[in-house]
Amino acid sequence: GAAITADTSTAYVDLQGFDAVDIVVTYSDVTASAGSNNFVIKVQEAAATPGTAGSYTDVAAANLRGTFPTLEDGVTANVSAVGVVASKRYLRVLLDETGTASVIASVMAVLTLSDRDPANAKTVTTGAVS
Repeated sequence: GAAITADTSTAYVDLQGFDAVDIVVTYSDVTASAGSNNFVIKVQEAAATPGTAGSYTDVAAANLRGTFPTLEDGVTANVSAVGVVASKRYLRVLLDETGTASVIASVMAVLTLSDRDPANAKTVTTGAVS
């Protein structure tokens, strides 16, 4: 994939019918020209208007199971996962860039704790945030 060099958010995931989600982020070696250049991985949620970036806020620390590393100069390629106890309907991940950092990253959401019959849980709604 292409290198990410600015703030970048994922598409949203509709968590209706699920109580939790595991967020898995894979990333390449991080390059930056100075110490304060990095990416902070933020899990954000919204109760409504999922396509509007301004409707998202950071998930409360009490609802996160684990923490993502700060992706900074010298961090090598790896995989990191954090569990999220859903308190709102929509979720996205923001790679919040500071300075001139560059990384190639992939984000996957694994929905868990479904209140649906497995035969009905095949479709998950996602969409762009702008």
